[in-house]
Formats: sequence, C-alpha cells, structure tokens
Amino acid sequence: MSDASLFIGAALPWLRRASEDEAREVFDRLDRLISTQERPRELVMRPNTVYDVNGRPISASAEPLSRWDRRPPGVIFREGFRPRVAPVGIYDFRETDDISLHLHRFINDHVRSIFVSTTRPVLQHARTGPVEVWRPPVIGGRYRYEIYVHGGVDIRATFNYSRDVMYPEQEEITFIGGIRPGLIRSATEYDEKGRVICIWRNVHFNPLLNGNYAPRANELPELPEPTNSIRFLDPPDHDANDRDVPGHSHHPHGEHHHNRETVHGDDVDESNGNFSNYKLVPDPGASNVLPASHVRRACMLLPSGKEAVFFADTRCVTLQLDHNLKDTITPADVQNIVDAWPALHEAQFLGVDAVIPNPANRKEEAFFFYQEKYILVNINTRKKVFHAKIIVREWSSLKKVGFSTVNAAVLMDDGTAYFFRGNQYVRVDIKPGTNHDKVVGSGPKPIKGNWSVLDQVGFDTVDAILSTPQGGNHYFFSGNDYVRMKIHPGSTRDELTGPRKPVSEGWPSLVQAKLY
Repeated sequence: MSDASLFIGAALPWLRRASEDEAREVFDRLDRLISTQERPRELVMRPNTVYDVNGRPISASAEPLSRWDRRPPGVIFREGFRPRVAPVGIYDFRETDDISLHLHRFINDHVRSIFVSTTRPVLQHARTGPVEVWRPPVIGGRYRYEIYVHGGVDIRATFNYSRDVMYPEQEEITFIGGIRPGLIRSATEYDEKGRVICIWRNVHFNPLLNGNYAPRANELPELPEPTNSIRFLDPPDHDANDRDVPGHSHHPHGEHHHNRETVHGDDVDESNGNFSNYKLVPDPGASNVLPASHVRRACMLLPSGKEAVFFADTRCVTLQLDHNLKDTITPADVQNIVDAWPALHEAQFLGVDAVIPNPANRKEEAFFFYQEKYILVNINTRKKVFHAKIIVREWSSLKKVGFSTVNAAVLMDDGTAYFFRGNQYVRVDIKPGTNHDKVVGSGPKPIKGNWSVLDQVGFDTVDAILSTPQGGNHYFFSGNDYVRMKIHPGSTRDELTGPRKPVSEGWPSLVQAKLY
C-alpha cells in the first residue's frame, strides 16, 4: 500500500502533502504493527466505489459517515477531527511510539493514537424501513457530525471479520491522521430524547477537497430543509489553501520538533474510538438525508455572451460557449460557490436555486435565489448590491401564488420572467427596484397541460434554464436531460428547436466537472 491520495482528507497537513515514498513508509509501519509471523496483515482501505444503503454504487466520498462528539460545531468546523497523537511530519512520525500507531490497540483498547473513527449508516431490512445510525447511550449535549471523505481503513475487512476486533458489526471506518474540517458537512444537535433540535451546516464544506475522488453532485444525499431547524456556521476557513490549524504549526522535514500529544481535555471526544456501548437506532435526520434526491441547480449566461456559469449543489463551473463543448471548462475549473462568489458567501447561500439578470441592469446585475431568500449581485465584482432578503416579503407576485422558494427562472426581453416551483410555473412582471411586481395573467399553472413543449418532451419539473444570445433559444434542464426551445411569452407558440437529450451528450463538460 503506497497511495498518497488516501491521505487527501487527513486533518494533518503533512499527510495530505505526503509523497508516494512517505505514504509507503507510513503504510508499511502500520501494517507491520498489526501483523505477526504467523498472521501477516495489511490495512484494507475502503474502495473508491461503495454501495449506499439502497444498494446504489456511489463514490466512497459520497458515503455519509458519522462521528459523535461533545465539541460544538464552532470548534469542529474550524479544526476538523484531529487525532490525539498528531505527528507534525515524517520525521516525527518515525519517532512516534508503536502503541500510538497500533490500529489493533486503538480498536480494542482505545489507546490515544493517530487514528480517528467514524461509522457507516445501516439499513437493517433489505432496503426498506428507516436508516439507522450508531448512537451513544446518552446524546444530550452531543452532536452527530456528517462526513464525506475519500479513503479510510475498513476495520471489518482489515481484521477479516475475526474476533480480534471486538465490535466488527459496527461498520467502522477509521482515518489515519484524522479528518479535515472542509469535508464535514453538518452537525445534528439532539435533545435528551433523541429528537433533532437543529442541523448546523458548515459554510466551508467543500467536497472538491477530495480531489480526483470528489463525489458527483447527484451522489451526495440531500439535507432536509425545514427552515426552523437549519443553522449556518461560518468559522474562519483554516482548511483553505492547505493551511495548518492555529496552534499547530507546520514544521519542515528534518526539524526534530514533537507535537504528538493533544493536551487539552476538551480537544477530543472522550470515547476515543470506543463504540462498545453504542446502539443502532432509527435517526430522524438520517432517514430524511438518505437516499440522495433532488440536486439544487441553476445556470446563467454571463454579460459577455461567451461564457455561462453552472451551479450544482455547493459547486460551480464556468463554461466557454464559443468553444467546442468537449473543451469548455475555463482555467478556473470547478470551484466551491462560497469561494468563487463573495456575495453568496456573505449571504450564506451554499447553493443557488435560480438566477436571472436584473431587467434594469442586465449587463452588471443578477438576482440569485436560495431557499426562501434572494440577493442582488454585481456579476462583474461578484459582490452584493444589497443584503439577502426574504422572497415573499419583497416579491408580492410570488407571495400571491405561494412560491416561498423557486426552482428555476428565466427572464424575457419584455422584462417579464417565468418562475418554476415543483410542477408549477408563473409569469411575473418584475418592476425592479419596486414592490410593484405582479402576476401576468393567472397562475400558478401546472406545467403539464399548459406548457406544450415541456409537455411534449415529458418535463414535469424544471431544474435550471440557460438563455443564449443566439436567436432567443433557451436550454431547459430537468433531471439528467435537457431540451432547447424558443419561448414566445404569453402565447402557446413556443418552439422545440432541439430534441430531448441526456446532458452527457450535449454538455459533456458538465459531466467532466462532476455536476452531473
């Protein structure tokens, strides 16, 4: 075993930067410690592709792992899960005692070590019934953290289901060097009776940190979104640019400085990998989280008319429309939305539901919608024009038709726009800068039976719409397919200008970028 990419999610920066030779040295020593002359062993890593609780193949980095901890999200989202024994480099690793690197001792005796444990979700009854998670007997004052990371040691496979491991049934995945904060998506807080108090979302969650092993947008399970139980947390982003966590300085190779032992009593979870008293229980958060469902998507044509930005879940990519579609991703590549768009970061828009140009300033400004809020953004500077506001408080038209959120929108040349929510749509005269927007005609209307082109191609819902500068064409995206059409506002004469196709055929760059 010598694959350095298996450390890509480690909390220890030197491991993330380890060379193949250093990775081989680490794995060789860890393997040697769990082996005997009679019974050689090696760590068995979780494969790149695993199966979710419904039997669907997914990237390992899309599997929702859990870890319970008393430390609040303000700490974990900033520092990640650092191991109790944390060598600061390969030289320090060489001088670390064997017990701290002994996986068998960590699993059975719960010694302080370089490892951090997580557990997989479980579906007990052949793809039916609620998802269950491993839970400590007392959860009041604890948080269940949700993690999406590549790699990890499969404990059951490593010890071959033997009695050497006391609790193999617990589906444990253990990480060498801990887990970096950017790969922790949420923390669910519970009361003493196991009821969800709230779900804390990590604004800096970035599955792209998994590198070439990042999950596709449609692989990640969707978080439940009852607005009264979601909280956003935006700690300083110490995970960006591979920076070290404050208080744990990086030391170059060859510097004999030791920082192996965490000394603060509240810096680590007291269980230290001891799951002996954990129980499988149905979890209200997990049962809503799994399996994956609708992916939040949006797209927009940039003012130049030569580039378009596509948003999916927490990521975005810019495509060059005047090039061959097989080579359209700009040098910026795929980015995390909160990194690429400062205004959306400030507003805590972790995704984009819909975006349309401001009719009063189409070349510079656009309205972005996310959940129940919207914000006006300067496209050139990517900074806000005004603070995020509640949709139904400012858009009387959308309030009138019950659209507290929107799934897609498209602006027409006459200043009206079509808004889609679920299987319905409405046409709105926007009147920017005022509260005098109004519904045009009647609405909302079901797509089926009222929008002939969408009816013809079998689109019951719309995820995103891209306007083009050529001939009034618009691309409508739904699920994994798209169509091209010309819209004639206020009439039933819309024209289908291209057949329904898979996104993979017409927009291969979006598949390459893992947005589909």
